[in-house]
Amino acid sequence: MATRINQAEQYFRVKVESASPMELIYILYDGAVRDIEEAKCFAKKRERQKFTDSIIHAQKCVGELRNALNFEAGEIAIRLNNLYSYIINTLINVTVANDNNIAPLDGVKNMLLDLKSTWKQAEKQMQSQKTQLSQQSVSLSV
Repeated sequence: MATRINQAEQYFRVKVESASPMELIYILYDGAVRDIEEAKCFAKKRERQKFTDSIIHAQKCVGELRNALNFEAGEIAIRLNNLYSYIINTLINVTVANDNNIAPLDGVKNMLLDLKSTWKQAEKQMQSQKTQLSQQSVSLSV
């Protein structure tokens, strides 16, 4: 079993080390969503420490997303920072409340999924624009 875990860790490490910046963003979103789902399961089983550990890991994922923001991008970075802060604060509040109210986790999970989807759409638009510019420069040079 330990060998499988080590192999999985190695695979994940290679995946992260070879990922593009956009892929890293997706990995962080996926990690936070996975951690929230795990936390919900641990809450139902009343496994408090595992619940807390999962929430803390989700906070770290969102914290990394926040740390990666480029505030020179302007308003969008400020709005993302505010959303990430809200998500982190919600995760903290769920952990501190200690009342097994996991309903806020669904809202946070949905926000993360929406944000990931938005990033994917933005990436597609950027790729499309690059392709168009590339085609225009080729036609101009001919």
